Amino acid sequence: MPYPLKSGVERSEGLQSSLRSNAFSVLVVDDLEVNRLLLARLLQSVGYIAETVPDGESALARLERLPLPDLIVLDLEMPGLSGLETLRHLRQGRLPAAADLPVFIATGNVEESMPEAALAAGADGFFRKPDDLMDMVKAIGQLLSEPRSRRP
Repeated sequence: MPYPLKSGVERSEGLQSSLRSNAFSVLVVDDLEVNRLLLARLLQSVGYIAETVPDGESALARLERLPLPDLIVLDLEMPGLSGLETLRHLRQGRLPAAADLPVFIATGNVEESMPEAALAAGADGFFRKPDDLMDMVKAIGQLLSEPRSRRP
């Protein structure tokens, strides 16, 4: 079952129609190596540049240097900084250059309140692993195909 996206972001119907020919970069943040590899390969298979880090602290450290990724895919449950804590650091301006980057949550967490909590914290979309991963890739394509000025 697809979960909500931030207002203004819609799920697209076709994967290829949602992608642009130029390569966008996506930072994948997940504590489980198998999940990082799976997401990175899935994103690379449709033309994205995927970079991975194992936790929230590493994500924030990576976002201190240029070039910034075009989008972040963030797991919720990680040791150290959780995904929600990492997202809050971003949205509260800890790293001003990265404060407005689109962030999609990809999690195995099954709590019913999680989608709303993630969106309230500033996520641009919420997806369950592994069921919603193709929907997430489509939504990434749709969001990144929008001019920056029209993105949420």
